[in-house]
Amino acid sequence: MSAPAPSVRVHRPGFRASGRRTRFAAALAALAALALVWSKWRFSPFKLPVVVLVPWVMVRSWLWGWVRARRVLERTSSAAAAR
Repeated sequence: MSAPAPSVRVHRPGFRASGRRTRFAAALAALAALALVWSKWRFSPFKLPVVVLVPWVMVRSWLWGWVRARRVLERTSSAAAAR
């Protein structure tokens, strides 16, 4: 009989390393953010599934605005250099 293979332990940083209070605070903050966004739609149960999409749409809009601002800055700096 051979010895059992040693178990491999994978270290995952993040919530596992933090305490219960940190996880509880993060969950409470997530629920508060959900309630805040949902309250914009007057707590309509039909709109609750859409709340999941809100962060993705906000990030996409932020990225588009960031790209647009970079383009405007590049145009104005190249126009100023041409003068």
